[in-house]
Amino acid sequence: MDKILHKRITIADFIAFDDNGDGQIEKSEFVLHKLQLMGLIEQADIDRAQKEFALMDEDGSGMISMEELHEFLKERDREKARRQAAQLHPNGKPKYNSGTDKIAPAS
Repeated sequence: MDKILHKRITIADFIAFDDNGDGQIEKSEFVLHKLQLMGLIEQADIDRAQKEFALMDEDGSGMISMEELHEFLKERDREKARRQAAQLHPNGKPKYNSGTDKIAPAS
């Protein structure tokens, strides 16, 4: 691992590290590729993180604002509530115990 950290970058590395093909290596590109070379992170992990970021970056700016985060969290909470409601009864309506006002557990 130490050998990878101290290895000087080559032209081939530069090309491989330049994920967006802009002819420059951003700090995040460099760090991610070094972590991959050290075996500390897999491409699948990076892909999942990028998908999560894209969900939060509603305007596609490449940055997540506090407002976007709040909207993302609100939507996540709404989706969680919808999933929970759908589990109560197959038709989406809560199932009630007869004779009580309590919701029966989903069967």
